[in-house]
Amino acid sequence: MKVFKSILRASKCEMIIRQRSTIIILLAFFLLMASNAKAQNELTSAAFHGDIKTVKALLAKGVDVNAENTENITALFMACYAGHIDVVKTLLASGADVNIKTKSGNDTPLIIASQNGHTDILKVLLKKKPDINAKNNSGATALILASYRGHVDVVKTLLANGADVNVKTSNNKMTALEAAEKGNHSEIVMLLKNNGAK
Repeated sequence: MKVFKSILRASKCEMIIRQRSTIIILLAFFLLMASNAKAQNELTSAAFHGDIKTVKALLAKGVDVNAENTENITALFMACYAGHIDVVKTLLASGADVNIKTKSGNDTPLIIASQNGHTDILKVLLKKKPDINAKNNSGATALILASYRGHVDVVKTLLANGADVNVKTSNNKMTALEAAEKGNHSEIVMLLKNNGAK
């Protein structure tokens, strides 16, 4: 009986040790996840603000260049949106995915740079061979959005790199030509027509 009680006590001790070990492992896991989320938020914030020093430091620490922040956006999107070419170059050199899409709008870095008129960033992205005709949730391409917003140099660059001039949005079937006409951008209208827009 003493032997049985001794075994039972040892068994209970092992179970308590295992439970505590499991709790410690789970706690470490959640702390690591929180730390990773914080680091990713710092990376996207630094990319948005053009803080190249912080971007490089975080990448050197091993922060995943393609991980999303708490709003499901990567650092490359933020840099493309804000127009920070040095940050874009650094992120691409570190393996940022040029074709990654946002969860909310299905936008690509190329779409973001194009709709915001960042021709210099567009040219850097194009060197990585992105899908130039990628569509967002409404079916708009970089060319359609740049045409609507009146970004002449972006439109020229997209056309020179093979953007489909006659692709239509999925929701209202608008082409780049119709978008340029709607935005009253006559120079882009002529440019598109000279490149086969119908």
